[in-house]
Amino acid sequence: MGGSAPRRDHHLPVETTSFVDRRGELTQGRELLARARLVTLTGPGGVGKTRLAARVAARVQRAFPDGVRFVHLSGLHDPALVPLAAADALGLHDHSAQPPLAALVEQVRDRRLLLV
Repeated sequence: MGGSAPRRDHHLPVETTSFVDRRGELTQGRELLARARLVTLTGPGGVGKTRLAARVAARVQRAFPDGVRFVHLSGLHDPALVPLAAADALGLHDHSAQPPLAALVEQVRDRRLLLV
């Protein structure tokens, strides 16, 4: 069985199977990230959205001096946990009384980073 596993050196999933040539999508992903703060990949399950996102992120990581981090969302069933998962991926631990999303925004507001 193939797929992706966490990769510690760049905080992106490591590819455990071959990557089907998707040069056009890689180029388009890089171009979109250069123009927009939010890029969403959509499609049915199993078509390679996560792998494409990780591959694009690896290719643009120099443009993000504060890093590139992969946020694991696959096991989450409650949307309220998304800010906590993002904070965990960034190694941030806020112990204030702020709501999790507000604390996350405050921590990353001035950083130039890419969350995948």
